[in-house]
Amino acid sequence: MHHCHELSPRLGQRGERGPGAGQDGWGDVVGHGVSPPGERVVSDGTRPEDHPVPGQPSSVPDPSRQRADPVPPLPPRRVRQPAPSPWTRSFSLFFCAQSLSWLGSSMTPVALSLGLLDLGEDLSSLSLVLAANSIPLVGLLLLGGVVADRLPRAVVLVSSHLTAGATQGVVAWWFFRGGGDLTLLVVASGLNGAASAFTGPALRGILTQLVDREAIGRANALRATSRNLFRLAGPGVAGVLVSTTGAGWALGIDAACALGAAVLLAVMEGQLRRPHGCVEGAGGATTTTAAPGTTVLSDATEPAGDAVTAADRRTGTTSGRPRPGSLLGGVWYDLTLGWLAFTSRQWLWVVTASFFWTNLLLGAVWLVLAPAIARDSIGEAAWGTVLSARAAGLVLGGVLAYRLRPRRPLVVGQLLTVPFGTCFLVLGLGASAPVLAASTFLAGVGAAVTGVLWESAMQRHVPGDQLSRVASIDMLGSFAAVPIGQLLAPVLAQHLGGPGAAVGGGIAYVLLALVPLLVPSVRRFGS
Repeated sequence: MHHCHELSPRLGQRGERGPGAGQDGWGDVVGHGVSPPGERVVSDGTRPEDHPVPGQPSSVPDPSRQRADPVPPLPPRRVRQPAPSPWTRSFSLFFCAQSLSWLGSSMTPVALSLGLLDLGEDLSSLSLVLAANSIPLVGLLLLGGVVADRLPRAVVLVSSHLTAGATQGVVAWWFFRGGGDLTLLVVASGLNGAASAFTGPALRGILTQLVDREAIGRANALRATSRNLFRLAGPGVAGVLVSTTGAGWALGIDAACALGAAVLLAVMEGQLRRPHGCVEGAGGATTTTAAPGTTVLSDATEPAGDAVTAADRRTGTTSGRPRPGSLLGGVWYDLTLGWLAFTSRQWLWVVTASFFWTNLLLGAVWLVLAPAIARDSIGEAAWGTVLSARAAGLVLGGVLAYRLRPRRPLVVGQLLTVPFGTCFLVLGLGASAPVLAASTFLAGVGAAVTGVLWESAMQRHVPGDQLSRVASIDMLGSFAAVPIGQLLAPVLAQHLGGPGAAVGGGIAYVLLALVPLLVPSVRRFGS
């Protein structure tokens, strides 16, 4: 059970003076038949003292009349300013809190699954516990976006991490006591999933309050690298802990990490309350750039008392807006505004729709059919190597994304999505393990870079007082597509066969990844 879910060039300056300008202001006309007042010009355009009369000594030039050689202006040069560092005090605390949280959550899936099987529970029990975590996560995600846009996001994150730590502590205690009735485990898993529904949108929205707008891409790259490193190492560590000390210890570490992250986030929240804790112009509510295909629609532009104060900018909320009196009416009102903010940006909903369909294919082909196909073709051990290659690619992609600043981020992101579709094709066509590992490695690199570019695009171009709601809609589409694809996998295998479904899914994946590039607002979208 995861308690943290996520899924400008300038011209060089010319000299201010005109070309050839002398110290007395006449340098650009001397030698063209025009002389300064009181001076005589000979026919070749030079002064008399430059031609001494025969028999008379040459006059010594007066230094005061010497002219400096004109300095030619520098040609215009495009200078790409380096992105500022994201390492503000608030972001440093945030990064450490997220890394600590990922350290624990990366061990949970393996520890929970192996721990239940070691206690003699069957697959139906494991499915029940996992569903208890996933259903509240998906069902409350939109509400989590509303809350994260209404309340200070740091407070939301502290509360959700405290809840995650407490519920994981209960899960660890259940394993320490040797199992028993599943009711307690199911309830704790459900509360943990509910906490994750509030964590994800708040994480997406708070970054614009921690770093400068131009540093958002680097901040996301650092987060992606940390997350993928822990995902690479966490399952192995969890397996060792389960085999040596039991699942309770791995889940207890997860609980402790969540509580430690809550402490760091509470310190960060104190930083944000101070005036210097806010990065003015860091995107979000303070600075929003309209992209092609965008109708700018912000809560702050609604009538009657919708001014965004400095405190609102620090907390990422808007206060004072007239809302319906009932709690349910207010939530529906905020959801409606979030949906309008989402649909008013063509590039946003087009790419989100593409992600939905590609994630559906990922759930059907990669998560369900691929292990069975690989077992019959390259073997189980080689399949583990293939998955490790993808994890290594994710880590490298996060590192590369730190320096990457493409002028057309959505175009680059969609093109880098294509390699995952080729993995389906390679698998379905029966390629060897090294070829499949190489393709999954490239797919991992592309997936990491695409994720960074996509999150940064939303954080830079969606107003901060709407960002969590918009992010929750994007996350809902991604999360909901995977289980739908998993349910469709048996149907695809029955009609097309495993390899045939992989080949057909790969072709469809590539086409769905490229379709958004037909939309002008996606192609013209700038960083």
